[in-house]
Amino acid sequence: MAIDANKLLSWKFPEIEHAYTEKDTMLYALGLGCGSEAGDADDLKYLYEEGLLALPTLAVVLASPGNWLGSKESTIDYTKVLHGEQYLTLHRPIPPSGTVVGRGRIVDLLDKGRDKGAVLYAERTLHDKASGAPIATLTSAAMLAWRRRLRRQDRPPARAARDPRARAPRSASTSRRTSTRR
Repeated sequence: MAIDANKLLSWKFPEIEHAYTEKDTMLYALGLGCGSEAGDADDLKYLYEEGLLALPTLAVVLASPGNWLGSKESTIDYTKVLHGEQYLTLHRPIPPSGTVVGRGRIVDLLDKGRDKGAVLYAERTLHDKASGAPIATLTSAAMLAWRRRLRRQDRPPARAARDPRARAPRSASTSRRTSTRR
């Protein structure tokens, strides 16, 4: 199947409205292993109703468009797609409950040459529905494998891809998670 570069670059994502509750926030944290270590009181802030905080990575699952690359309309052979990179930029803390609106767009499609495939960059922004304030920006790259170059009429104009690593992070955090499964 030939990849239609113009169709991909002009892909229109619908706005996705996603309401979530404190229960959803707590279940997400439990699913990531918060509270699995008996003496780890630091996890309580993600599990207990009083002063509840949302894990920053909750943004990854909120207002997601799902597996759009797997649709026939995308013109991509989904068996030849590899998730390459994912970046998360938080503009403010994620509320423990609320309604967000997700807006997606294709950022770029980079042709790597014959027998080398391409890289597809997509971006999704989350906004608070009530205020419109941005909450997070998620950028991902998918490696698309196919055996020939994009047809000349399909080849997009050269654009510089935004490299999130080009600047230092404004803040960073680390957490230690250990598996209790054996």
